[in-house]
Amino acid sequence: MRAGKAAIGTQHWVKRYAGWQGDYAIDPESWEKLGLFASLLEEARLNVTALRGQALWEKGILDSLTVLTVADQWEWAADIGSGGGFPGMVLAIVRPRRRMDLIEARVRRADFLRQCARELQLTRVRVFNERAERLFGPDSSGREQYDLATVRAVGTLRLTAELGLPAVRIGGQVVGLRGMQAREEAAAASGWVSLLGGRIARVVPVTLPSLEGARYLVVMEKMATTERKWPRIRHLGE
Repeated sequence: MRAGKAAIGTQHWVKRYAGWQGDYAIDPESWEKLGLFASLLEEARLNVTALRGQALWEKGILDSLTVLTVADQWEWAADIGSGGGFPGMVLAIVRPRRRMDLIEARVRRADFLRQCARELQLTRVRVFNERAERLFGPDSSGREQYDLATVRAVGTLRLTAELGLPAVRIGGQVVGLRGMQAREEAAAASGWVSLLGGRIARVVPVTLPSLEGARYLVVMEKMATTERKWPRIRHLGE
């Protein structure tokens, strides 16, 4: 694994945040790899994320780790719209024995995620350069396999449900990482989630150090098979 200039600076943040919300049960080696991942993000030629320093750790890495407070029993997960690796790459780093599929439609970001998986020696990570609505579409054999799907920065909560619920098995979970309007979004999307074979199980507030503004995890449970007409093939920005 490489260690550039940014890697030196990340040691400060690793020492500051290691053990934060210790019920995550993250070992020292994983914290070190989180630091190396942060350095890869900051040194990337491609502007993968605008976050740097403290913001990168709190809005990116620690925000991703909050998923473990509501979903830490999965063996095979899909991260839909992975972007710079939040939360999927972060979860793969701290749970390296579990399978993680990162789904990213943009070629250069998908290439960056593959580079990170190689350099961090994450052998159970796969990267799919594909749109989720095609990967889990009506004619796909990849539907309803995962224990968990995470969705952080892909449109509305309705879209989170439409892309995530076809991916997970009955009994699986979809976790949407949402902002201040999460409770209102969840109430408005409840009927839609039910139509897709799921239910909104809970909306959980999370707290991040020094970060203003409410953050929530919207947890959906898969109760029944999703009809094969979902998800629709369309533009992800809807």
